[in-house]
Amino acid sequence: MHKRVAGMAPERMLRQMAEAVEALTAGHRALVLAFDDLQWSDHATLELIDVLVRRQLPARLLIVGAYRTGEVSAPDHPLLVLKQDLQLHGRCEEIALEPLSEGAVAAYFVARFAPGGRTLASSLKGPPDLVHARTGGHPLFMAAVADDLVRRGVIARRRGRWAAAEPVHEVELPAGVWQFIGQAIERLGPEQQRLLEAASVAGLEFSAAAVAAALNANAEAIEARCTDLVRHQRFLRPAGVGEWPDGTVAARFAFRHDLYREAVSERLGASRRRALHLQIGNWRERAHGDRADEIAATLAVHFEEGRDHLRAARYRQCASEQALRRHAPREAIEHARQGLALIQGAPASAERARRELLLLQTLAVALITAKGFLAPGLAQVYTRAGELCNEVDDPETLVLVLCGWWSLAVNQGDFERASAVADQLLALAERRPEPVPSLQAHVLVAQTRFFTGDPVAAGRHVEDGLAFYDVEHHRHLTAVYGEDNGVVGRLLRGWAQWMVGCPDQARRHSDDGLRLSRELGYAFGIAQALWARTIIDQHCGDVDRVRERAEALIRLCREAEITQWLGGGRILRGPRARGTGRAGHGTAPARSGCLARHGNSVDRAVLSCPAGRSVDAGRCA
Repeated sequence: MHKRVAGMAPERMLRQMAEAVEALTAGHRALVLAFDDLQWSDHATLELIDVLVRRQLPARLLIVGAYRTGEVSAPDHPLLVLKQDLQLHGRCEEIALEPLSEGAVAAYFVARFAPGGRTLASSLKGPPDLVHARTGGHPLFMAAVADDLVRRGVIARRRGRWAAAEPVHEVELPAGVWQFIGQAIERLGPEQQRLLEAASVAGLEFSAAAVAAALNANAEAIEARCTDLVRHQRFLRPAGVGEWPDGTVAARFAFRHDLYREAVSERLGASRRRALHLQIGNWRERAHGDRADEIAATLAVHFEEGRDHLRAARYRQCASEQALRRHAPREAIEHARQGLALIQGAPASAERARRELLLLQTLAVALITAKGFLAPGLAQVYTRAGELCNEVDDPETLVLVLCGWWSLAVNQGDFERASAVADQLLALAERRPEPVPSLQAHVLVAQTRFFTGDPVAAGRHVEDGLAFYDVEHHRHLTAVYGEDNGVVGRLLRGWAQWMVGCPDQARRHSDDGLRLSRELGYAFGIAQALWARTIIDQHCGDVDRVRERAEALIRLCREAEITQWLGGGRILRGPRARGTGRAGHGTAPARSGCLARHGNSVDRAVLSCPAGRSVDAGRCA
């Protein structure tokens, strides 16, 4: 055969190949020719495809060719020239292959590791999902990871069947995948590489305007370069158009896979990474203007990476407050703690101390919301806040610290210390007759008097405190103190009325507190009000209402991740069972649950308050 084709002219060889293909498709036979990796094809192969496609004689022939678009981006690449000409004459169609779905990756694992219709080993049920998550369904990467799992013995044949030696919780990318991506990056021009580096800092999805700001470049030029990469399916895909609060309108793009972003980001040196984060953070902050707090978590990352510790800490605090408003206290704790860690990297200054105080304040609220008034670490938070108060002479924060110390004392059952702190706060409020200190002082003194057995004095202090309360001006107090004393005062007024024998007024004041808590919209305050209102129902003998409210309280606490009132809800749900004749069942929650709010001694006093006290009409208001 070699002798017969030696010296044959290329045109004659192509003609004979075409005739051979026609012969193979004679009659009713069909032929499929598949060409892989066409990006590496020589001219002879492309000429053969061209001749076969252009033949006019009937033939049952389908030619399928596959190529990597990222490697044929040059406009004069022979494959692109051929493809465009065939498309122009209607002789070919191009199909862009999307990443494999989770189901397709799972099917690949079945075909490879459970051939012949066998069931995939139970130890291999999880890896397909892990591989898909790590590779995004990229076929080449998926196969490389599967090969690597076999090479390293993570997946091996045991007794004639493929299985994993031990549970697979994560998958690693082999070095070959990173080398493949690195080579693709190296084939780009310097400007395209710098663009992708800035984009990797901007995010998996990003605005061309952000990248332009990072590179001090024209936004239209950056859009054009990104569009060129998209057109050649190199690293990026389009992601619509975004409009920023300052009126900026720019195209958005996204990395085709997070691995591409990760690989580009790894190329950045520390100084360049820092500079890019600062540039993008500054631009995003300016673009959002007064609404910058809406992207607080994102800005915190940029300024943290940019080593601007104070600004990063500020946005961590904002992110913590936002998490509290979304009823995500554990996320709020994490943001606040990260902010406090960042503060340590800033030089000592009044601004640093003020920022640390605000973060401590937010952390205290998050800890109370998530873990209750005796949350681990809460005492240390108030201790540090007290030290900072002495440094910066901040009366407002001193009020906060005193409230915190009072809460810790009363929840530990130390009413002597709680009374002393409450009196100290009252003295401070009298020296500074401002609404918030006065409100806090009187309501704390009222609670102390109530829990030590003087409901009449408690009622007087409640009235004095609520005289300073304005819902519009003080609706922020829950975010500052962990609870709203406008709500607490109304609830306490209801309890005080019950103690002096006025159940109707007790219900009315408790309902006022519950309505206000719902108006303010903080889940923690609503749970607190539900708990307090349900206790009044319990003492009034309204069994059905107790059960209804207790169920609502438990449901809310679970949804909003609130532990403080969850035990109280379970306790209050118990009496219903006693009324149904199931002996002992109703008392179990009370014995096993943690009595809510102020410890066993206080709750025992409140829950056992006798309903048959004599009524003094003069005390019912």
